[in-house]
Amino acid sequence: MSRKHPVVVITGSSGAGTTTVKKALEAIFYRQKINPVVIEGDSFHRYDREGMQRKVIEANQADIKNEVGNFHSYIAGGDLHTILGRPEFYSYQVNGTSLRDWVAKLVNGEAISDVHCSDCSQPELIAGSISAH
Repeated sequence: MSRKHPVVVITGSSGAGTTTVKKALEAIFYRQKINPVVIEGDSFHRYDREGMQRKVIEANQADIKNEVGNFHSYIAGGDLHTILGRPEFYSYQVNGTSLRDWVAKLVNGEAISDVHCSDCSQPELIAGSISAH
């Protein structure tokens, strides 16, 4: 490594903008006639994207439960949001628990457990129900 041949390492989580920063630095070095060694690659990942998303959701839920005593959650897979006004409200299920039935128990004051999808990238629909897309 030298002034004319610096080694620059940029690391960060996927989606953090490391490629954008790398390209910007390469353009600057090119204009300055500097030949850097570029080391590229993802940083160490303890979790894949879905695993990290799950950890963030779990941490957020734990924070809310610490603040609010009567907090319950139902997290379904797939990419539909604000499902309460959609037909899929009646066809979604997670690990065999229907969203409609879970909400009915909640409204009626019955005991419920938190529900969380196993594979959050995919919706779980009751057989023969309306398609999620």
